[in-house]
Amino acid sequence: MVRRGIAGLLVIEMHRSNHPYSFRQTHHQSGVVVIIFLFLVVLTATAYLMHAYSPAQLKNNQNKVTQQALADAKQALLAYAVEDITIAKRSPPLLRCVDVNSDGAINSDDLPYTPKGCNCGENCRRPGDLPCADKENSGEAKTACLDEGLRFGRFPWKTLGADDLRDGTGERLWYAVSNQYKNNPRLPMNSQTPGAISLSGIEGKLINDASINNGLVALVIAVQAPLTRYDLDASAQTQQIRSVSNINDPIQYLDLTQNEDNANFVEFSKNGFISGIKKLMQNNQSVIISNDVILPIYQSDIANISKTIVLNEVAKALKNDADILPAPSKANESTCKGFAKIEEGACSADMASTDGYIPVSSGDDATFTGWQTKNVNSILRGESMHNWFQQNGWRSLVKYQKNAPCQALEKWCRDIDSQMTIRVD
Repeated sequence: MVRRGIAGLLVIEMHRSNHPYSFRQTHHQSGVVVIIFLFLVVLTATAYLMHAYSPAQLKNNQNKVTQQALADAKQALLAYAVEDITIAKRSPPLLRCVDVNSDGAINSDDLPYTPKGCNCGENCRRPGDLPCADKENSGEAKTACLDEGLRFGRFPWKTLGADDLRDGTGERLWYAVSNQYKNNPRLPMNSQTPGAISLSGIEGKLINDASINNGLVALVIAVQAPLTRYDLDASAQTQQIRSVSNINDPIQYLDLTQNEDNANFVEFSKNGFISGIKKLMQNNQSVIISNDVILPIYQSDIANISKTIVLNEVAKALKNDADILPAPSKANESTCKGFAKIEEGACSADMASTDGYIPVSSGDDATFTGWQTKNVNSILRGESMHNWFQQNGWRSLVKYQKNAPCQALEKWCRDIDSQMTIRVD
């Protein structure tokens, strides 16, 4: 009994004496693990920050911001080209100006049913309109831009309903628009109207040559950081710190390289814009002399929008504005062409034709009494006043055919009934 008790006491004592040692050892090991873990966290964070804030990564981030701003700007312009004329949920139907009180005039007496733009006279809103430039750095486009200088300036983000778009360096965007695509005063424009602005790649080769009717409709420019402009005589002019005093001076924002000055362009000439990053070796160092990045608005961009609207509006008019679908005019009937008013008796229906234009007059089609019988304001009438369709020469771009149904891949084609089809060129 004594031995057993002594043995038990020894076991208990050994357990008591071993426990503090074991706890201190475990605590020490845990501390080492925590220190190692914290070291790895700091090392990883440092490596990440060095990568995230390296010059290359910062430049990459700037480029992403710039490209997104340019893409958003183009989207805003294309939306404006549609939405300025096709406002949803308005009455009467889209692009129609209706003489509500039947006094023969479309004016304020017809409100509130008249959609905006009906008092257009010879300057009607039409598909594809683009705004003038912002000349005050306010975001607001000039209300009119007959002069070329007013079609080149800041991007009119407020007018377009866009955000205050800026490139990766924080600079606001710049913008230029061709004369025939500006919204005031308007010149005739349809899907075949060429753009007037030339664009070159950074090596100086023309991409879009406006002198041969291959110009851009408009363009948006990210000017980025200020540089030194090197003229052809090797003289240099540093773009100053951009301040209130020179905030609308294009020379302080736009670059000069490869004989092309982005601060100065001439429509329908090779003198346009150049886009991209250009470097030169100076004193054994690579120096950037041009960094303007340009996003073009092509003729096809606007044409695709315009043709879609025209196809829809003509289809509506054919179904709603006459008691019966007329026969087409003769093929390539000269009196159907142009932008001016078509007099009664001209551009007439021809029962012998299967392919022509949408006629204005009855001709030898006794069942067709003209568009004005049912809807005096039909866009298909020959009158150009208050009529964007006639003012912009769309009639000669719409093919009106019998027995020629649309094919599956035809984008701008519409079957009106089993007999007639319209196609927009």
